[in-house]
Parts: sequence; C-alpha cells; structure tokens
Amino acid sequence: MDYLNIIIIVVIFLSFYVFFIIPQKREQENNKLLLNKLKKGDDLVMISGLCCKFSYFHDDFVVVEVDGHGRTLEFLKDSILIDKTKELLEKKNIDK
Repeated sequence: MDYLNIIIIVVIFLSFYVFFIIPQKREQENNKLLLNKLKKGDDLVMISGLCCKFSYFHDDFVVVEVDGHGRTLEFLKDSILIDKTKELLEKKNIDK
C-alpha cells in the first residue's frame, strides 16, 4: 500500500510538471524571443490598450512613439501585451 501512495504522488507531480511548468517555460522563451526581435517602428499594444510604435529599450523600460511627431513615452517592459503584439506583427508579415 505504501508503494501505491508514492506512485500516485509521483504521477501527480509529473503531470503537474508536464502540463503546467513546461508550457509556461516555453511561453516565456517565446516572449523573450519576440522582445529581442523587435525593431524600430514595429507596432506594439500595451496592457493599457495603447497602440504605439516601438522605438528602443532602455534598461527595464521600453520607449515607444505614440504619434508621428516624435512624442515618446516610457513603459516597463512587462506592460507590453505580448499576445496582441504577436498578432499585429504576424498580420504585418502576412500583408507584405
């Protein structure tokens, strides 16, 4: 009976690792790659809903241009809405 309990606990931890931890790590790596591939002029969507163009990174901040007149704002890198930004960049690549 003791071995059965140990096997059940191991299976629970293994399934937790496979279904939660591995996909989360993969998503974090993909997000990091997306941020590294950004170039000046790429469209971004911020968590606040602001659509803007990427200018450059400065430490833990991202500097974005909000209009065509050179006005810029600084946000934390974490405030980029990754999913919507991916959609915009994919749509931009499809349209080319």
